[in-house]
Amino acid sequence: MSISHVDVMYGAGKISLAVPRTGDDLMVLNMPETAPLVDPELAIREALIAPRGTSPFTSTVTPGDRVTIVIPDATRPLPPIILRTLLAELRGASIPPSHITITNGLGGHEAETSESLRRRLGADTCASYGIAQSDAQIPADFVVMGETPAGRAFRLHESVARADFIILVGMCEPHLWAGFSGHYKALLPGVVDAETLLEYHCPNNVGHPKSTYLVTDGNPTFDFIQHCGLEVRRQKPVFLCNYTMDTQKNLTGFFAGDVGTAFDAARARVEADAKVECSRRYPMVVVTNGGYPADQNLYQSAKGLSAAKNLVEPGGLIALAAECCDGGPPGFLAQLRSFDSSRTLLRKLYECKGRALRHDQWIGQTFAEILASDVNVALFSSLPNRDVEDVLGGAITPIDELPAFVQTMLSGRYADQPVAIMPHGFYVIPQVV
Repeated sequence: MSISHVDVMYGAGKISLAVPRTGDDLMVLNMPETAPLVDPELAIREALIAPRGTSPFTSTVTPGDRVTIVIPDATRPLPPIILRTLLAELRGASIPPSHITITNGLGGHEAETSESLRRRLGADTCASYGIAQSDAQIPADFVVMGETPAGRAFRLHESVARADFIILVGMCEPHLWAGFSGHYKALLPGVVDAETLLEYHCPNNVGHPKSTYLVTDGNPTFDFIQHCGLEVRRQKPVFLCNYTMDTQKNLTGFFAGDVGTAFDAARARVEADAKVECSRRYPMVVVTNGGYPADQNLYQSAKGLSAAKNLVEPGGLIALAAECCDGGPPGFLAQLRSFDSSRTLLRKLYECKGRALRHDQWIGQTFAEILASDVNVALFSSLPNRDVEDVLGGAITPIDELPAFVQTMLSGRYADQPVAIMPHGFYVIPQVV
């Protein structure tokens, strides 16, 4: 039998699979080859000098203004050249370092250590500029900025709320609920308080059929983000910097300016690269979570699982490869262990429709909705097998060696059946037509 060799992303490297399938029996969903920016610094500077839909921020800010740059946390790649170039432009506009704050948009994730921040941002940057971390669990750090679509107050971290000018920095990529990352997502969930996170991640938003990859129209999750973002925009200037990257984490595009205009351009690029039409579903799908940093824990790895769910046949198997070098994290694993089944978790969640009941339950909901459907899930990771087996009453099967597992499945249970492989995880989204 002919063998196809397919490399899939895992942690900081790749795993090579020898797949006993060729031709129509093998569907590999690769990202298209997109040329990286030849001179990223020049491309960024040009985008900042001639932004989309607005004036350059250097002509808007004044030396007395307090400027806050909101950046993604360590679960998202942030090319250092972006922050260096932004800070250089602000220096050129005579904004002193003492008036600039870099806010780490944690979005409910754990705060980074000082060492991690120095490694990501640079020791000189951390020493020269104020660094804030938006820890949603510290209510005193947040300021009311407006109302959510339901009329409840939403709060932003004080470093952002008290700024005179806000710069949002973030990667634009497919997102499992909001359709796309980027846009106002750096604000929400990036720098909002715990109560706002619970409302934003309510079961009805997370479980809505249009809260999914590459969809914004009629998407209640996207609408929630946009509603709150516009509330902030009515009060102070907000400037967007979204970027796109290839599978090697090279910059392929930089989109700066008015939030709506710049995001539309970034979204169009992402959709063109990410959307893949497929003529059928498959009995077995092998998917990753896009490698590091996206696959650093089980929490984030719901993204790859969610991307594969619409490609697998009812009763089929999703084999997920995600390194999970940082574990669950522990609180998330404990949450999943506290329910004896996916259906029990879902029943509890939907008892309170207007807000989430507890932190991080939204990812638990995504896992549970997939596991409660007619789909089998197996996981290859660095997690101990007992941690995987304890999830939602044993709903996930641990994999000891991915290449051997794929070979065994395709020569046994799925012999003579086609297989789909998603080497880049949720960076490529299948659309069955």
